[in-house]
Amino acid sequence: MLSGTHNPLHTDVEYATPRFGDIIAHGTLVIGLFSATMYQLLGPGAVARTFSCKFRAVMRPGDEVRIELAISDLVARIRKVVVEGKAYVGPTLVITTRLRHSARLDRSVPRCPRSHCPVL
Repeated sequence: MLSGTHNPLHTDVEYATPRFGDIIAHGTLVIGLFSATMYQLLGPGAVARTFSCKFRAVMRPGDEVRIELAISDLVARIRKVVVEGKAYVGPTLVITTRLRHSARLDRSVPRCPRSHCPVL
């Protein structure tokens, strides 16, 4: 189990089926996708200060997840960036997030070259 949890909702079809119809993917794995996407958006040097999320629907192993991010607040003087995020499986909203970062606003620190950033 990649996430380290052995919760039967993620591993046991018989256990998970009555509640969810089948096993479900571990939601925290998608949090890693948000982290990778934030790196692409803000570049090296960004430090996460707070992170909150709400799981709105289940995901299944093998689902294709689409991540959308939008900067909702930027205060350059104190290097604060607040980013709202959403994760979708098809048209279904599965996770919403709010991340507060201390951003790399110093342009002397190089950004991740496109060729080396993960494509999500």
